[in-house]
Amino acid sequence: MNHAGRLRRNPLRESALVQFGIRYLVSAATLGATPAAGNPPTHPKAGARHADPSLAHRIHAVNAQLDRLSRQNDRLDEQYNLAAAAVTAAQRTAQRSQRAADRASARYRAAHARFVQAVTQQYEGGPSTSVIHRSRSTTSGE
Repeated sequence: MNHAGRLRRNPLRESALVQFGIRYLVSAATLGATPAAGNPPTHPKAGARHADPSLAHRIHAVNAQLDRLSRQNDRLDEQYNLAAAAVTAAQRTAQRSQRAADRASARYRAAHARFVQAVTQQYEGGPSTSVIHRSRSTTSGE
């Protein structure tokens, strides 16, 4: 999928379709099914539908293989599109998780800084006034 949510174009499939079209035209011209631009065939056998049975058999086999490959390509396209959608969803989830982890880390650093400050104050000058105030209010029964 591209950024607009549309399915991507598959150049391999397009190439296979172009090759199929070219082979079809070549086989049709070889069999004489479509004379070029209304010009009558110059060779007496060129107008015959199946002049060479082995050629017709090979063309049929190639067309069958192209059909099989086209179906396989369609399946692979679908698998790719599903995988691309899954990757996009996983990336979004990872980004959300990273933002949440960054916020938690910032909260931790702020709490740690407050803790270090309180311990430092207590070590350097005794308990801070807020700690003394809280301890007096709990001991005096207020």
